[in-house]
Amino acid sequence: MVRAIRLLVMVVGAGLLAHPLFGATLMVQDLSGPVEIQRGTDARWWAARRGTFINESDKVRTGTTGRANLLTDKAHRLQVHPKSTVQPTSLKGGEVHLGVVAGRVRAWVKKLSATEKFSMNTPTMVCAVRGTDFAVEVGEGSSRLEVYEGEVLAKELTTGAEVSVHPGQFTV
Repeated sequence: MVRAIRLLVMVVGAGLLAHPLFGATLMVQDLSGPVEIQRGTDARWWAARRGTFINESDKVRTGTTGRANLLTDKAHRLQVHPKSTVQPTSLKGGEVHLGVVAGRVRAWVKKLSATEKFSMNTPTMVCAVRGTDFAVEVGEGSSRLEVYEGEVLAKELTTGAEVSVHPGQFTV
């Protein structure tokens, strides 16, 4: 019974937070191993749990055996791999912009409308998509983009050079 009430509260809460007045949402759908959240400017890290909402400027990090599956209100899925740190930089309306600080994140992005945007930024590139399956990995001074389905426009930050990456291709 308690579990049913928690689920109801989570569903109702998600519905309210997904309202355009509150902007887009990002929630921990599932996790394993050590996964932590740092709220805004708070220096402390807190253990993440299923159903935890992630806000703009919060950070999510996974330990050496940690994994987190994040879900947006538009059903875009993000898989955060071990030893990774991500930070949503914008969750406004139909926009999701995610900073990948370290590690690897795979994204399954639904087809977007003309007013919606989805991007993942690394220290060396910006990856903008319209609806696709791709992964971004941040290493020492470099980033790697792999595309499994759809197309991703990648922009190198220091030169501004842009390249379209298609299924089966990658760029560094």
